[in-house]
Amino acid sequence: MLRISPGAPAADGARVQSLEGRLVGQWVGLVGDLVRQDLARVEDRRLVLDLAGVQHAGREGVELLRQLQAEGVTLRACPAYLRQLCDAESA
Repeated sequence: MLRISPGAPAADGARVQSLEGRLVGQWVGLVGDLVRQDLARVEDRRLVLDLAGVQHAGREGVELLRQLQAEGVTLRACPAYLRQLCDAESA
């Protein structure tokens, strides 16, 4: 299961979305769609994904996070294991 909720705005005014749970299976596509819709609505295209509550991300989830970063989304509070996976996939 995965929960997506609005977080408190970042200090620079960027919109924040918080993820909690497991970024796997059907949730990967749903998160991608929702984040991209939100990104399109944000006037200055500053969007932050707070990943502190992510317990696990499958291969597709890691790939999505890499794609979102490439599209300008900032990953915040990314657990060390997840950061390492994202960095390893891009190497």
